[in-house]
Amino acid sequence: MGIHGKGAKMASADSLVYVESADANSLGSQTPREHARVAARIAAERGHPAESIVKTAAGHIITPEGFSDTAFDVSVATQRAAAARAVEESRWGLPNGADYVGHHMFTAAAMDPAFGALETPPWPLAYVSARGDYWGTRAVAAGTYGSVSDIRLTPDGRTALSVQFCRDPVASSYCLFAHDLGSGQVRLIARTKDPMDSYGEMSVSPDGRYLLTGYPIPVLIDITTGHGAGIGRSYRAATWYPKGGASCILAATGGNEPPWKLVLVDLATFGVEELADLPRRVDGLAAAADGTIAARINAEGEEGWVVELAVSTDGGKSFDPVAPLRGRSGWLRRGGRPRWVEAAPGGTSAGPVTLHAGFEEFLRAEPPANGFDQGEISWVLKTAAYLIKQRATRLRDKPPAADVVIDQLCILTTLPALFDRDMAAEVIRQVVPVARSAAGRNKTLARVVDRMAAVAAGRQTPPFTITFG
Repeated sequence: MGIHGKGAKMASADSLVYVESADANSLGSQTPREHARVAARIAAERGHPAESIVKTAAGHIITPEGFSDTAFDVSVATQRAAAARAVEESRWGLPNGADYVGHHMFTAAAMDPAFGALETPPWPLAYVSARGDYWGTRAVAAGTYGSVSDIRLTPDGRTALSVQFCRDPVASSYCLFAHDLGSGQVRLIARTKDPMDSYGEMSVSPDGRYLLTGYPIPVLIDITTGHGAGIGRSYRAATWYPKGGASCILAATGGNEPPWKLVLVDLATFGVEELADLPRRVDGLAAAADGTIAARINAEGEEGWVVELAVSTDGGKSFDPVAPLRGRSGWLRRGGRPRWVEAAPGGTSAGPVTLHAGFEEFLRAEPPANGFDQGEISWVLKTAAYLIKQRATRLRDKPPAADVVIDQLCILTTLPALFDRDMAAEVIRQVVPVARSAAGRNKTLARVVDRMAAVAAGRQTPPFTITFG
């Protein structure tokens, strides 16, 4: 499984897991049907039809068939996995469909039967597996509020942290939630109202108290209170670095143009030590206990925002790609969100993070933004209603998909039950009969549908709760 103990070196290539996204550079002269045939060839070459999948460095594909994964994490302490997982095989129904729609949507023949496969939007939910399911192949949907873009497990494995994209009538919002895996409670930790403040790879401190996230300006967030503050505008990526000490992080400096440097920052003193000159722009970092570094780095010889996943074993002086950027048929295998599968140094007894007194005061200066937002909830309900109808249609048209759709329907129908009982009644009328028919004689799925109906009707407590503030 690639699990390493205290002080172990990165002996197995499977110790690194990462997201690989396909981008096929479609042609304007292609019809949707021709594009679908190209996508089929790419899927065969790649070994999976989804646009975004999770792979190990040895090439082991974690993402189950029929899903698309945009993030993944695993806890050695509890032997559980978590994923940001969509039920569609890709963002637009094809591995390279997003590129096609983005560039040629208005010139495509909309009546072409293949065009419908290009229009399915993603809604990744937070998926969590049971104990012992390291790779999350049997994970089920957990409580979700918006579209999950990244997910991490705390070092003790008891909480899944997820970044979810939401929207209200006037602004976009990235919300950070804590999912208590024991009680099922989902707590809003913090949100940002600045749409330019998109969240990047998340990194949890060794003591489980703080989170680093954000791109292009990393933000430190207190998981307990929701207080957050940027660690400095000169940094564009950051991750906790246990090898340097409990309060130490690795950070990449620089803008879109060189110079770029890898530095060690001690948050207790804010002392900075330069470790290496980076060969290219870095947009994401992860570090193993033995000091091995993974980076989401601009691909060598490429211009613009073409990034790949690369690994350094010499302190950031050189980086080697985990997989070739270009596949045999020309598609780009973009790498992102690296994760390490290993035991934390010292198990769960890592020392507490200490923050510089001045930064601590700055961090606590303003109350956290984690209150109730009626406009945002209205958007969530409207989107959930659309997705519920979409999932029901999928069940009716493709009954074999029942086992991968009904658990998502159970979560999506819970959202209206939490916020809008009238919408819950509509769910019962439109969705449950279709879901029950799709479940057929499968007793397990039938019980899920019964629970879904009971929650939507208010006869049973929802499987999770959401709290604000």
